[in-house]
Amino acid sequence: MPICTNCHHQWTRRELWKASLSLKPSMTCPHCGAEQYQTKRSRKKTSMLLAVIPVTMLLSMLVDWGWGSLVLYLFIVTDAIVVFYPKGVELTGEEEPLW
Repeated sequence: MPICTNCHHQWTRRELWKASLSLKPSMTCPHCGAEQYQTKRSRKKTSMLLAVIPVTMLLSMLVDWGWGSLVLYLFIVTDAIVVFYPKGVELTGEEEPLW
């Protein structure tokens, strides 16, 4: 779970998902209000994890899966993202360039 670099507050899953679903590049610490950013390494890891869903859709077009198999696979992938995304997020106090 991510930890605020300013006050060392460990974020909960709910706080992380709420901050992650906004369109801002920064996340505001719910404890101290400091702006936090994902590290470059963290953004790369989480983007690879989230890229699984479009890849799954492309695979489903190439392989003749039934709808039931596709829905089950997407359910499993979504559960994996919910479990592993918070573990991959690392925070820093300043924004780092991706490249």
